[in-house]
Amino acid sequence: MTTGIDAYGFSTASFVDRKSGHYWNQDGYLRQLKNDSKDAWFNTYKDSGNEDLVSIYAYPNSNKIDLF
Repeated sequence: MTTGIDAYGFSTASFVDRKSGHYWNQDGYLRQLKNDSKDAWFNTYKDSGNEDLVSIYAYPNSNKIDLF
């Protein structure tokens, strides 16, 4: 039985704790997001008041799909 990201065909699944900014993917902890231009997507979401955000990115000319 296939489980995890393989079950859905994703190459990466990432998630972040809204309060702390701690960021993980399926392999474990990556880093703490900061209030800078690199992490602007997170700060825009955090300031939006929305409870959640899901983003799927399909790489051009590839079967690779990431879930954020």
